[in-house]
Amino acid sequence: MAKVQRRRRGCLTAVALLLIAAVALTAWVYWPACISHANYGRIWDGMSREQVEGTYKNRFSADKIKNVPLDGSPTKGADNAPVTIVEFADFQCPHCGEMAPHLDKFVDSRKQDVRFAYKFYVLGKFPNSENAARAAIAAGKQGKFWEMHHLIYANQQKLDQQGLDEMAKQLGLNVERLHADMQLPETQERITKDHKAGEDLKIEGTPTIYINGRQYDGRQEFSDWVDLELSMMGKPAATPGSAAPSSAPVVSGSASAKPAPSASAAPRK
Repeated sequence: MAKVQRRRRGCLTAVALLLIAAVALTAWVYWPACISHANYGRIWDGMSREQVEGTYKNRFSADKIKNVPLDGSPTKGADNAPVTIVEFADFQCPHCGEMAPHLDKFVDSRKQDVRFAYKFYVLGKFPNSENAARAAIAAGKQGKFWEMHHLIYANQQKLDQQGLDEMAKQLGLNVERLHADMQLPETQERITKDHKAGEDLKIEGTPTIYINGRQYDGRQEFSDWVDLELSMMGKPAATPGSAAPSSAPVVSGSASAKPAPSASAAPRK
């Protein structure tokens, strides 16, 4: 009887080891870069099963990749970069202002890996955000979009026309031309087109960021997300020290979730 019991325990142990090996092999085959780059065990702590499933699907399901057209938007970085980041933002949104320097630093540190595009998503809840968008577009016609972009986010409390004019003078722009370009029909068309693109994507707040067509959900560090994207394309990740700080603010949640508290919600219609 003792021999039979030992054999039975031995068989059960062998079966258990085989099951563990099968699970490990499956994880290695289907999720080769996920554990090492994303550390999803840490990310999932405290989340419900529905949240875990939603996060996983948002990051890896093919049907979560959206067509986010650049469509003439201001860009910086290499045109042939393997990773395209598109931000929908409002110049007067305080959370966009918090994100801006972190995102700028990250993009500037990864110029060969990343192309960054900016979309004007005016929420309609701040008094000067549309005028600021017009000023940035007009500055772009004088070759100074990104410089104006940086100044606007650094001076969000001074976005009346006088403040925008002071920024234009600081950049050496022709202020009279700036005023004229701000009122051009094509300037309004740019703002309208970007807002329509955001509505088509059903974004719920700002900032909302897409990385290669997949909405960044803020539960993974930004640099880890991009490194994983590169790894899945068979490209080397960044060298240590080249990524943006991990303290960048969290942005709005996954496509199936409500915006995180740190995101400004779009007004309901």
